[in-house]
Amino acid sequence: MKKVFWCLFLLFSVSGIFAQNYPQNYFRYPMDIPVSLSANFGELRTNHYHMGLDMRTQQRENIRILAAADGYISRVFVSHTGYGNMLMIKHPNGYETLYGHLNDFYPELMEYVREKQYKDNSWAQDFTLPAKLFSVKKGQFIAFSGNTGGSAGPHLHFEIRDINTGHGLNPMLFGMGISDNLKPMLYGLYYYDRRYSTYESAAVSIPVSGTSGTVSGGTTKVGTPKVSFGYAGEDKTSPSSFKFGIYKAVLFVDDREVISSTLNNIPFDQQRYMNAGIDYKKKLQGGPYVQHLSRLPGNLLDIFSGDSDGIIDLGDGKPHKITIHLEDTKGNRTVVNFTMQYDPALQKEQTFPKYLVTVQPGKPGRLNTPTAEFIHSQYAFYDYFNFNMQEITSTAPNQVSSTIKLDNYYIPIHDEYSIAIKANDLSNKERVVMQLTSGTFKALYKGLWDKDIMVGHFNRLGNVSLIKDLSSPVISPGNIKEGMSVKNGSVLRVSVSDNLGTVKSFSGKADGQWLLFERKGNTFTYKVDKYMPAGKSKLVLTAEDVAGNITTREFTINKN
Repeated sequence: MKKVFWCLFLLFSVSGIFAQNYPQNYFRYPMDIPVSLSANFGELRTNHYHMGLDMRTQQRENIRILAAADGYISRVFVSHTGYGNMLMIKHPNGYETLYGHLNDFYPELMEYVREKQYKDNSWAQDFTLPAKLFSVKKGQFIAFSGNTGGSAGPHLHFEIRDINTGHGLNPMLFGMGISDNLKPMLYGLYYYDRRYSTYESAAVSIPVSGTSGTVSGGTTKVGTPKVSFGYAGEDKTSPSSFKFGIYKAVLFVDDREVISSTLNNIPFDQQRYMNAGIDYKKKLQGGPYVQHLSRLPGNLLDIFSGDSDGIIDLGDGKPHKITIHLEDTKGNRTVVNFTMQYDPALQKEQTFPKYLVTVQPGKPGRLNTPTAEFIHSQYAFYDYFNFNMQEITSTAPNQVSSTIKLDNYYIPIHDEYSIAIKANDLSNKERVVMQLTSGTFKALYKGLWDKDIMVGHFNRLGNVSLIKDLSSPVISPGNIKEGMSVKNGSVLRVSVSDNLGTVKSFSGKADGQWLLFERKGNTFTYKVDKYMPAGKSKLVLTAEDVAGNITTREFTINKN
């Protein structure tokens, strides 16, 4: 009897750990098709954790999306980036669900949104709704699935949030009929010499055989008394090709739990701390995602627990047993065991040029070159390291400043910094923009002038310079032709390109009447509706780039 009671106690305890008192099966799967996922909560993405589940839609669009539970539609968002077309539902149990990358909302809501877009003369929208305007019942049709916004293929992005905090919660902890009996997989195991920054100490691989985490070769000897660990791994919920992020990782030293990380309950304004949770440098240099099993000093995201920051002291020279658990939300676990020992004979020292300046987490800073100034906040950096700021003379014909090298693109920065650069040519000053090149990534900023100095803001490091842009965007009319006839339901398509790659805005008007052109990338689409004047009208298409260059094209069009 005691044995049965103990087994039931353990079962209840384990299930309680993972359910965390979240209501089980209160939310239904939001489609009437078989459950199939392509991404989970906490999966690693560029500059953020994935905050929900990506639900497959059978490789097609316009699957009927259903309300996961009773509530009311509380927010609508329309954009060519991010969630695309998105709606949120507030539920009476204190949670909110989100449905992203939609094509169209259900008819009554779609009509409300269209009227607001025309009232605002803006296709992009982000607004909240009162409680009784659009009430919904569990299983009610609310939208059609799609591929809008920052989506690479048809699917539904689904989230659960806490209404009181706004934090994203792991939907796998709510049941929803999603099963999982597969253990996480380990692809790589690494250690870091923590006498130095994680950006200056390269990850050293610990050989692992198989995805179950077997370390062979006896004791791993290292040339540093202080180490931390990182792992590359993925999880699955089914034998499909889709691989997900790992929910929980725990580090034990000599059978004592030292630190753990759990991906749940993440504030939306802190997603960028994902860059502090990975070996950012290794990823940007073409390697895998390696997750730290230590908290970097500037990582303020509350996903860690334990009595340590994860840096292990091996200074006694004795062998120490290291155990790592990788777990999913259902309690499936992969265990890694090995022994590690510090050997002073293997120790190597690093040296750094004296002109470098050490930057520190939690401390703001200001660095200068003869023609530039770089200012960062106390939140900017996750780890201590030696910062390299240089000024490089440029002879590029459209560049009107030196190139300011802000260390390297593979060093993450958490928030926006300020960069002020002096121009060496003030002709066509109004067409000068600030350009950042960060590896293969480029960004433009229309900064503010202070006499001959432009001030701008970016959130990546790299090379920054002032560029004179005198080229206007190019409007390609697509299927629009002079004198063409259209009717309600006809679709007009236009594409816009720019020499620097960034289109700031586009608009279409018929005899002055603003028209609802939807955006996907740099393609703009208008489905002729009641707002286009009947008969013959002048269609004016206007595009503007970041520098303020404007292009206009005009067509005569006839609506039957």
